[in-house]
Amino acid sequence: MQRALLRVLNEDFAIPASAAEIAGGAHQIDIASSFEARLLPDILATSFHGRWLDQFTQKILLKPSMAIWDDAAAHAMATRGLATFDPANKRYPSTAAAALLFSERPSDRFPQAEILLDAHGLRPSSAAVCIRD
Repeated sequence: MQRALLRVLNEDFAIPASAAEIAGGAHQIDIASSFEARLLPDILATSFHGRWLDQFTQKILLKPSMAIWDDAAAHAMATRGLATFDPANKRYPSTAAAALLFSERPSDRFPQAEILLDAHGLRPSSAAVCIRD
């Protein structure tokens, strides 16, 4: 994957990577991979809902007959390493990657995932408060 990204950056955007960037990038991939794969036993794959999860499930479970069970989405996530099946408890603990992708509010678990915006318009809105000296 890293080689493909480096090739695209170099060939399509004329941005070659230095040897230090390539080595640092490999290290970052290793760190990210261990974070993403971490199991979160308290967040079950069956607790996720939403349009993205539905689309993901449809793409993974190509046969409509496979998507009739209540845990079809969790099964789809398990086939792609986003959850595991715990046969003793008959549950699907999710991974950190699944929580980031499919949680309604991933920042509840991972505050660093929250995106904060300051919006500035040309005219102050009726809710804006102006303070002047």
